[in-house]
Amino acid sequence: MKKTKPTRKPGLTKEIRAERLRWYLNYKNWTLEDWIKVIWIDETAVVVGYRRKGYRVWRTLVERYLRSCTCKRWKGFTEFIFWASYYYNFKGPCHIWRPETAAERKLANKDLKEMNEAMEPIYKAK
Repeated sequence: MKKTKPTRKPGLTKEIRAERLRWYLNYKNWTLEDWIKVIWIDETAVVVGYRRKGYRVWRTLVERYLRSCTCKRWKGFTEFIFWASYYYNFKGPCHIWRPETAAERKLANKDLKEMNEAMEPIYKAK
């Protein structure tokens, strides 16, 4: 026996189950040649020096400050988003993004607003 956290499993609502069934029925007859053309993407948030799942130790009160029973905490950690793509037998490019600053976010929103204002009449006409 060991001390562990319970496994977390998200509950599926009726809507989510129905959506998954619809997706399955749409693609159940696809062949390998069809799936080869699909590009899969994935991203994950990373915090360097931090473990997402908590540590568990068995110890007595006397062992509280033993090195084998402690976990160091660091201030000023680094975090980033890791993004990658892949398909069939090919790994696509990998990218690492650091968090945006407030100034970068403000500039990006301004640029997006300008681009949307310029493109909206064109796409509405189509």
